[in-house]
Amino acid sequence: MKNPICFIILICITFLSFINCSKTTNYERGILTETGFESKYLNIRFTLPEGFLMATEEDMRTIMGIGSEVTGIDSNIANLTTVYEMMVSAPIGIPNVSLMAEKLLLSNMTVEQYFDSLKKILSNVETLNYEFDNQITSIEIAGQTYKQLSTSLPNFNIFQNYIFRKKGNRMIGFITIHSLDTKQDLEFLMSRFYKF
Repeated sequence: MKNPICFIILICITFLSFINCSKTTNYERGILTETGFESKYLNIRFTLPEGFLMATEEDMRTIMGIGSEVTGIDSNIANLTTVYEMMVSAPIGIPNVSLMAEKLLLSNMTVEQYFDSLKKILSNVETLNYEFDNQITSIEIAGQTYKQLSTSLPNFNIFQNYIFRKKGNRMIGFITIHSLDTKQDLEFLMSRFYKF
């Protein structure tokens, strides 16, 4: 693929179609720095390893469609349906990991129902031709158990994992992208997430 950064942004924009301006109760966005990330709400801490890049606050604002002229950024972001907490990648763009918190419109939705909805959304992106692993697996990250839906994009020779758990009325999730050659690098990146 010629421009992996554009592809990453395309994946992120897929989720931004659900922006909502209703109030949240106890959600609090994590703290992003040049060398890491931490969130009490998500109970996650991340330390950036050498040789990888993190998205800046300005990058995150762009992805979420919030201009730099907006003040009170934390309260404005907390009101979005989909909040990107942090993103990290290799300099070439793959592998990469995005961490997000999505406010559910239906608070009783399960992770499995969320994945069913996600499959429908991704299947409608005709230019990407997603293939889905039919088995949902469990994975532990930073002391929390998540469910994982694995997908592949054969036209691009890359793989995506959607890794989610439910907390209150939000889905907390990682979206990872890797190739066969960068699978070990992705595993290394994921090992840098710790319990807060």
